[in-house]
Amino acid sequence: MAQIKIGLSIYLLKTTALSKVQDLFSSRNAVQLTNGLDGQFIDFPSPSNPPNWFRALSGHLANPGAFNITGQSTAGMILIPRKTRHFVISFGHAWQYLEIPWLEPEFGRQVALGTIPPDKVIEVNSEQVFAKFHAAKERAPRATSIREFGLDSERDLVGAVEGKAADKVFGTVIRGATSLRVSIPINTLGAVLDKSLNYFASTAYRRKYPAIDNLNAISDQTVIDGLDQELDKDLKTGTAKNDAVLFAPSFLRGDATSADGFVLGRLSANPAIAPYLTYGSWERHLSKSGQTPTLATAKTTPVHMIDAAGDSFEKRTVYECLGYEVSSGGKQYVLSSGVWYAADAQFVVSIDSLLAAIGAPAFRLPAWDGKQDEAQYNIACCKGPSGRLLFDRNIISYGPPRSKFEFCDFMDPTKKILFFAKNPSTSSACSHFVEQVHRTIDLLFSSDGGFRSKLKAAIRRTYPGTSVTWLNQRPKPGEWQMCLVALGRKKEKLPLFAKCSVAKLSRDLDRAGHPLMYVAV
Repeated sequence: MAQIKIGLSIYLLKTTALSKVQDLFSSRNAVQLTNGLDGQFIDFPSPSNPPNWFRALSGHLANPGAFNITGQSTAGMILIPRKTRHFVISFGHAWQYLEIPWLEPEFGRQVALGTIPPDKVIEVNSEQVFAKFHAAKERAPRATSIREFGLDSERDLVGAVEGKAADKVFGTVIRGATSLRVSIPINTLGAVLDKSLNYFASTAYRRKYPAIDNLNAISDQTVIDGLDQELDKDLKTGTAKNDAVLFAPSFLRGDATSADGFVLGRLSANPAIAPYLTYGSWERHLSKSGQTPTLATAKTTPVHMIDAAGDSFEKRTVYECLGYEVSSGGKQYVLSSGVWYAADAQFVVSIDSLLAAIGAPAFRLPAWDGKQDEAQYNIACCKGPSGRLLFDRNIISYGPPRSKFEFCDFMDPTKKILFFAKNPSTSSACSHFVEQVHRTIDLLFSSDGGFRSKLKAAIRRTYPGTSVTWLNQRPKPGEWQMCLVALGRKKEKLPLFAKCSVAKLSRDLDRAGHPLMYVAV
């Protein structure tokens, strides 16, 4: 008789967390496993409640009491020792009882990468963590090459991967995030756990996927505690307000479930559901009880994920939803989905090499006095006989309604250089820096001449005697140079993730045939 396959979510415990999980099992009358499986089982019964959709509909039913419609979320958990480690296998919503510090955050992802061939990838979930946090999910209609996915090694943290398993002990399809998701006969579970430990201990997957592990999860609790204290300081002083973001964590399950809304704090019978998580909404929630953002309030403020029917399907904390970058000890770290990551040493070397290859203009620009804002510095660069033309805050409306662009900050029509000036003190500021260049390249060199017509009108309006014949046709790649002007920041002194933004811009422009320069003033 063929064995029935069941879907399993497998987590690997950190050795330091075993006693906490054992306490959880001791408190819930654990039952021993038998017939070839060594371990314990506990369940998490929950009260039966009508789903939100039925509560809304019941007011329009002649006799709602005639129906016994309830939604009961059943759950269970297994604790299994294997070799020198312990696994937790979650059923239903039981994974919500597992705390972040208890789990190896990259376990499932690393095992999946170990057995999925690079040309048999089905789905990749990534988070852009360098300066602008957002999640992306790409799924192919069939197993295909990792190269077909839009991963950017200078920007993306791969949180989950799914594909065809080459090692058939894992079944046909395997998915890995923090958890390992497989569909197998339960009697093969022991072999799956043993094999997963072997893959987790190996770094061979890096040869197949060299661009994936540019960020590594930190396991040293002393380092984590130090980074938490840096975060606490930034939260208390308000430094984190402009750069911290909030988004739904995806590290645990690594599945396709997404939230349609969020509720901060206690989940009432009729909660106010927000479509987005924002730092400001957290501040407003705390102010109601006289609190302010701190590490402690981040770790104790609940965040409920709400589905399309209006029901809560997951509860986390603000800390687990924070995206934030911290510089400490000359190194750069990032918090994402409740896990701290550090940049891989070889990755840092490769970024520095890309930056070193970016040249500087052969002439001097005015020195920045450290007090001028960007607008004042741009004006100073265009004074006197420089021949440079100022375009800072010269807004061009083009495209969809309310789409407005700055062509550049200033330009040299004789040397054919477009200058973009910014004080790149943070990675987010540097991200805006390079986005302006990308936008200008896309519009100026577009096959559609609409933007160039708008630009001609803006130049004639501001500088009536300046020739605009060069805009009569599409400029050729390399005809104009782009120059980043960094106020007070040499490129080697930028924060790491700001370096990533500049390195990516340099690579993108080089592929398109547009020279890039960088000068610190």
